[in-house]
Amino acid sequence: MVRAGRLVQSLFRSAALFVLLTGCGGSSPPDQVTPFLATLNKAVYTDCGQQRDAAARYLLSGQPTSLDSQYLDERTQVLRQPKDVQQAYIRQYVNQLVADCDDAETARIQQAAYASACARMGGSIARTGGANGEPSRRAAETLRTLGLGGQASVS
Repeated sequence: MVRAGRLVQSLFRSAALFVLLTGCGGSSPPDQVTPFLATLNKAVYTDCGQQRDAAARYLLSGQPTSLDSQYLDERTQVLRQPKDVQQAYIRQYVNQLVADCDDAETARIQQAAYASACARMGGSIARTGGANGEPSRRAAETLRTLGLGGQASVS
């Protein structure tokens, strides 16, 4: 009986030591992106929010490198700033990026609604992005979203 008790105690100590050692093992660097995202302006549109998050993550960490073509020059500017102002610089840049994206999306929606209203009255508006008299893909998507898919002819 004593032998079984010692075996249980030994197993318990081994398990406790294992938990302690694995908990203290290689630690990953703290995630600086997630708390930073909470400090940014919220986007009105989902795609603008996704762009905000991707740009902020890239400007803070340089990852993913697939965004180099879009933001490498800005990341270079961030790294030229003193450490204590880098996040403020990124915040200002990304908040402006979100505002511009939301404004552009609102303008696309308004243009699509205007094109639809114009078409209902027998008119048309000048093409702003499509080819061969077709509405741009984004405008066509917006028209479908508004339930106006086949009603407007943007030319």
